[in-house]
This record gives sequence, structure tokens and C-alpha cells, in this order.
Amino acid sequence: MTHVTVSTRLRVFALLALSAPSALPASERILLTPAQRANARIEIGVLGDVGSQSPTGVTVTGRVESGAGGRTVLAAPAAGGIVELTAQPGSALKRGQSILTLGGPDVAALQRTARAARAAATAAEQRVRRDRSLLKEGVIAASRLEQSEAEYATASAQLRQSTSALPGADLFSRDGELVVRAPVAGMLAGPSLALGERVEPGDTLAVIGTPSQLRVALAASPEVARSLRAGDALVVRGRGCEARAVLRSVGVGVESNQVVAVDALITDRDSCLLPGETVTASVAPHSSAKGSYALPPRAFVRRGAEVFIFVERADGFEPVLLDPQAARAGFARSDLLRRGDRVAITGSALLKGAWIGIAEEE
Repeated sequence: MTHVTVSTRLRVFALLALSAPSALPASERILLTPAQRANARIEIGVLGDVGSQSPTGVTVTGRVESGAGGRTVLAAPAAGGIVELTAQPGSALKRGQSILTLGGPDVAALQRTARAARAAATAAEQRVRRDRSLLKEGVIAASRLEQSEAEYATASAQLRQSTSALPGADLFSRDGELVVRAPVAGMLAGPSLALGERVEPGDTLAVIGTPSQLRVALAASPEVARSLRAGDALVVRGRGCEARAVLRSVGVGVESNQVVAVDALITDRDSCLLPGETVTASVAPHSSAKGSYALPPRAFVRRGAEVFIFVERADGFEPVLLDPQAARAGFARSDLLRRGDRVAITGSALLKGAWIGIAEEE
């Protein structure tokens, strides 16, 4: 077995690099003196060791979104302009908290209609109460009370119709202005509106997500996406909390921004994550289950199309050729690797220099 030190001019490596540029023999070892190793600041990660420098899986970024059962959409009941903004996308909302104020002539007309409906319903309710008392005294016939009750039911339905167009809205606190309030607690997920912006009837004023049926929309590079499968476990981390999730689907095509859409479902029943929150997700794909070990990007050394890592052996560091597809996904895969192997995470630049024969003679 050949042993090479950094302090020697590595002509043998240079000759090998010229004659066989695709790879070097895996048996070659790179020896470092204690001083050289200290200067290189080599950090070691242990394959498969949860407490090592190695991550537990691929990390991708994304955004928490509400499922169909965990989302409330507020639409404009009339045309108008945004005259006040009291919450922005990403804000946590309490029930009844003000989000924005919509103003304009159409809003004033909506208020007049609602006020008239409320007055009619109040008058109809009073007539029902009066007629019930008169019927009890024998002053009116039962048919009169039935008519009053029917009129009250109609007036109540008209009131509900005029005030339920926007759940949580405060129609009557300001003349000509409608205060939009959150009907439920949650996270304001959008849209981004501006003061003075005009909206039309039916335009979305607010999307409020609640911690129910949460999903995570993730974006993975094509290389990482190839290593993912539906059913993979995830740990989703947000601003100070985390939750468990499971991959539901991996996109089959690359989108315009050169990523693949990945969809996950949060499985924790009680989650502190909220819709609209930006998160990272650590994934443990099937490809890492056996014979593959997750490593940070700085541990990989590339020579052309080939990827290596430096494994610490008893008498030095050995370059180990990896499966390139697994390496692109962030995993070291080789028949020469075993759980517990010690791998250079940092300091690989010096090791690579010695390996290919460019180290300077001391």
C-alpha cells in the first residue's frame, strides 16, 4: 500500500492524475503530521451517528399552507378603496382583530341597506311580541300572529343576507367605511394590499389560515427530488417550533424556477406552526435508509464528474469514490463506507491538494 505525506512533492500523484484523470486508486492514503492537521482545521463527522456533524437528511425550504378545512377567505362585498391597513401578510390574528378598512360610495350604500334591514327586523320582532301578548288577551286572532311571525322571519333573513356577505365585518362603526375583522384566530396569509388600492366586489381582502389540516409546500432541486418518495418522514421547523410531517407527493416536472414542487402534510395534531409561515424541512428519504449517509455539502470533493469524500483510516485519509447521483442529493453512498466511519467535513481543500499532487514541498 502506498503512503504519501504532504511534506513530500507528490510526483506520483501528478503522474497518476495525468495518466488516469477519472480516478485515483482508493488504496492511496494521505498522511498529515499533527501540525499539518491542526493548521488544516479538519473537522470530523461520523457516518450514521446522530450526534455527529452530519445532518439527518436533506433540508428543503417551503411555506406552510392551510388545507381546505383550515382556511377562511374574506371577499369584498362592495367596490371601494383601502383607507386603512392594520395587519400585513404573516401577522398572527386574534378573533375580532381589525385587518383593514374599506371605504367608498358603494360601501355607504351597503351600510344603508344593512341599517334598513336591521331596522325592519327590529320592528318585525316588536310586532311579534305585541301580537303574542294581544293573542293571549284574546284581542286578535291567531292568524294575525302567524302573519307577524312570517314577516319577522322574512325580515330576519334579509338582515342576515345584508350582513353576512363579509363574516366578521363591522358595518356600523363608521359611516361610509367598513372595518374588516378576523372572524377566526389564525395567520394572515395574504394578499398584499396597499393604501388607496381599489377593489371590486368579490376580490379577496384576506386569507386567514388556522392550524387545521396544515400542509407544507416545499421546493426541492431536481437532484434532491429524485431521492424523495411519498411517505418519507419530515421534521418541519418554523420560528421557534417544529412539527412532524409526511411527504404526500413529489412533482414529476421541473418548474420555471428550476425546482420541483414537493407537498407534505403536518401530522402533529397540535402544531404551533401557522399558515403563511416560512419553514425548513429536514427529510429522511428512502435512499438514506441503507448504504447512504447524509453529509453537509462541504464534505464532498469533486474531480470532473466524480465525487469523493476523505475517510479517516488508521494510517491517514483515504479518498472514497461515491455514487454521483446520491452525492448530488447530499448523500455519500459507496460499498467502501460503513456506519461509524469518520469523514473529513472541513479541511478537505488541503487533503485534495495533497491527493492530486499540488501540495508544496516543505
